[in-house]
Formats: sequence, structure tokens, C-alpha cells
Amino acid sequence: MNTIPPVVAAAELLRRRDQPPLWVDPAVASTSPYGDELTYSQIADRIVHDVGRGGDKAIRRLAAAAGQTLPAALEVDAATLAASARLCPSEVVEAIGSAVVRIREFYEAEPGGSWQYECDGVTLGQLARPVERVGVYVPRR
Repeated sequence: MNTIPPVVAAAELLRRRDQPPLWVDPAVASTSPYGDELTYSQIADRIVHDVGRGGDKAIRRLAAAAGQTLPAALEVDAATLAASARLCPSEVVEAIGSAVVRIREFYEAEPGGSWQYECDGVTLGQLARPVERVGVYVPRR
């Protein structure tokens, strides 16, 4: 039995090897900020790369190349967030707040290697143990 990391498995599911790459329609390609003959996947990779390096400036450049205009501020201001939160049921706002706290604590506690901590009676963490082979037997009831 082979175990595949979830990210690798997801990438494999998204990539259909039995299908040729989907090339961008020439009419669409003429509006691409890259101008090269690319697949949709290659364009997406370039966009992610450009935004990763250039941030908001890259987003604005790509939007302008596509004939789109963006608001002056790309970040939602605190007043708009507060107004939106008032429209949500309180349990949804509380759940989002709890998720934010847990995600932040989880991220801050992740030193690399093995580690664990407890939050609200739940043990969270990561066990890093290098192995050459693994077998798992899961009996059915």
C-alpha cells in the first residue's frame, strides 16, 4: 500500500495525464498580459508567481492588462468588516473568531520537527518521524 501526501494526491487528481494541455484560445491569448502561447495552467502559474513577487502592484497591472479597474484600496476597511459582521449570526462570527485564534496559535507553535500543545482540551501538533516504509492494517468491524 502506498500512502501519498494529500497535496501530491490533490495535484495528481487535478492533472489529467490522459488529456492534452488546454491551450488558451487565440482570441483570449491576445488579451493575456504574457503574450506567449501558453496553457491555462501556465498562465495561472505566472499570475501566482507575479502576485507573490509584486503583491498589489502586480494585481493592479494584471487587472489593467485585462481591461479591469480596481478600487483604490484592495483591502477591506475595518468599518466595512464590522458592518458585515453585524449582518452575520453571532455563532458564525464566534466560530470565525475561534478559527482565527486557533490558526494563529497553531502557526506560532509550529517550530519544525515534532511538537504538540493543548487548546481547549484538544491536543494539537505534529509528529515527525522519518521512515523508509510504512504499512497500515485497518480491520473492519
